[in-house]
Amino acid sequence: MIRPAMLACLLAFTTGPSAFAQSAWVETDDQVIVGALGLTVDEIDDMDVVDAAGQKIGEVEDVVGPTRAEAIGIVIDLDTKSGLLANDEDIIVPLAGVEVHGKALRLLGDAATLRGYEIYQD
Repeated sequence: MIRPAMLACLLAFTTGPSAFAQSAWVETDDQVIVGALGLTVDEIDDMDVVDAAGQKIGEVEDVVGPTRAEAIGIVIDLDTKSGLLANDEDIIVPLAGVEVHGKALRLLGDAATLRGYEIYQD
């Protein structure tokens, strides 16, 4: 039996950005509904991405998952002027790391959290 304190430590260790890394990502089909956000992949694709202050810092490049029928991450093309990454790279953010904010997606977490996400290789 797992004690509550041990379970909490285990969850904290396995739910950070590095626990989300996956070796092979697949672009999700446009008609798939991303339940956590209540939108289809087609509706999410190319949405603006904003920070906590509501400033645009990028846009959605792709929605990805382990299969074409399952979405578990959002590929975000961060603006180079955002200063969040040194290079012009796309990051994969788990669905729990974003929320709908009007007609945009808002990134949750601070800059250090974002820098810890996997770089997307398409």
